Amino acid sequence: MIPCSGQVCSKKVEPKLFKFQEVEDTVNNGRSIIYCTICNEEISIRQMLEGVIDPQKDRQAPDSTKREGDHIINVYNNVKQETKIDINIDIKNETILEFTGLLETLKEDLLDEIDDQKSKSKLEKEIGKVEKAVSEIDAVSTPKEAKTKTGALSRIKKFVEKLQDGTTTAGKAIDALEDGLGYAQDLAALYNKIGPWAEMPKVPDFLLKKKDG
Repeated sequence: MIPCSGQVCSKKVEPKLFKFQEVEDTVNNGRSIIYCTICNEEISIRQMLEGVIDPQKDRQAPDSTKREGDHIINVYNNVKQETKIDINIDIKNETILEFTGLLETLKEDLLDEIDDQKSKSKLEKEIGKVEKAVSEIDAVSTPKEAKTKTGALSRIKKFVEKLQDGTTTAGKAIDALEDGLGYAQDLAALYNKIGPWAEMPKVPDFLLKKKDG
């Protein structure tokens, strides 16, 4: 259970508690905010999670505890809750893993479609940089850490957008693949689950729409 950090809830002994699964689902759906019915406002998930625990701060004994279902919540005398929760919205296990696997498959297929060796080497080098960028994101575990990797996220975003540009080497190879555009749009959709987690722009929605026929 994660306590709300909004202006109203932060002053309450019993703030609104969000289920971890609810927060995780919100992030996985590409949103960085969640609505609190007590505060009557949208709350930044990143700020809420950063406020949950300060690992550098010495722990004081709680004044009291209360039970919320199977969870025991500590209540401190500053009327703020400092709930020791091990938060890890794990984009690695599913989204990053899926992105990596799809990129590897696409890499093999794209390179097979290119006859010109110079163009093939250029694309292989570009995909290699994207793979490195994905590895950098895979190594982080919090939104705060992810925000330091804006360069890596920008490289991934630029690549998935380029795949749908028929004037680029990658875009031309995609056009030659059977359902190549579908692969490109799947990668873009996966990126859109990662980018907003670190408050990065999403790939434009029109790039995610399947073309008729």
